[in-house]
Amino acid sequence: MARLLGYLLLIVLGAAFAILYTRYTMYVFVGVLILFPILIFIFSIISGILLKVSLLEEEQKVEAGEEFLVKIKIKNRSIFPILYGQIDYLYGYEIMKKRQKGKIPFCVKARGECVLEVTASCEYCGRFHFSLKRLWIKDYMRVFSFVKRLKKNGNITIFPKLELIKLEVEDSTAFYNEEYEEFYEDHPGNDPSEVYEIREYREGDKLQRIHWKLSSKKDMLMVKEFSDPIVISSIVICDNECDGKEIELVKQWSELVQKTIRVSYSLLLKQVNHYVYWFDAKAGSGVRKEIKSEEDLNVCIRQLMQARPYTDAKDYVSYLVHSEQIAKYCNRFYVGQNHYERLEQQGIHVKVVD
Repeated sequence: MARLLGYLLLIVLGAAFAILYTRYTMYVFVGVLILFPILIFIFSIISGILLKVSLLEEEQKVEAGEEFLVKIKIKNRSIFPILYGQIDYLYGYEIMKKRQKGKIPFCVKARGECVLEVTASCEYCGRFHFSLKRLWIKDYMRVFSFVKRLKKNGNITIFPKLELIKLEVEDSTAFYNEEYEEFYEDHPGNDPSEVYEIREYREGDKLQRIHWKLSSKKDMLMVKEFSDPIVISSIVICDNECDGKEIELVKQWSELVQKTIRVSYSLLLKQVNHYVYWFDAKAGSGVRKEIKSEEDLNVCIRQLMQARPYTDAKDYVSYLVHSEQIAKYCNRFYVGQNHYERLEQQGIHVKVVD
């Protein structure tokens, strides 16, 4: 603003001299004084229109409390260098309504590009939201500014720290007597409903497993190896109801997610296949994610972070109570604080995780 006022004052003085001294050179001087800043402002407008701004999406695994980088790529497709540029951005937890503001200056040569880095950290796990809102480009005299709105958004999942917790897991060997749908592909088992492979007979193999029909064709003894079923005997119920506001909501949500994932992680290390349940407020129904590997757990964390805490538990509790699947698991772990008593009243016994 000060430079603009100074420029206007200079024009007024130039016009006054042109009136007092009616010479051709004075008119030229005043004309150049007026047109030159406008001309270089036009250069700024062209540069701003042709400027491409994007958020670089890099795969990052960030835990709560760790620093991470948000990278902004700027590509100048014009023939004019940008000396005085600035990007305004907003950032904060996705579940919060309020966002913090920030700005970062930049310069980029003609037909060049650069990458800006913003360092951030989050105390709590959750989804970190970053959005580019406005681009400013000042002319070379810093008198005029070209402003362009940006609509670039990005999210980074802040993972909870994986820690073991003590769990009492009941043996489920005799719990299932139904037909299995999935089997391990890397080792045999004892389920005769699915054949893992057929191989040559080895000393010590049971006679009951000899494939007599195939043995007669090959003129040698062939044995059936049975498959090992993937048994899912446990569930982790994340009751993601939260009633806090702003940062208190973030804290509550972070605590729920951390407990849920730590239970899941502890079960995974015990080689207990399980499901994680939570409530999808948008769809108005429960969500179930199968956990059999660390990769499944990472996917589960990302999907759980995309969910939102809810305030009305009526639909979720009704879903759990009337779900035929919930009652059949022998290990039911509950993470929450409000509604496990209603499940107990319906005969669905759960182990509350403190």
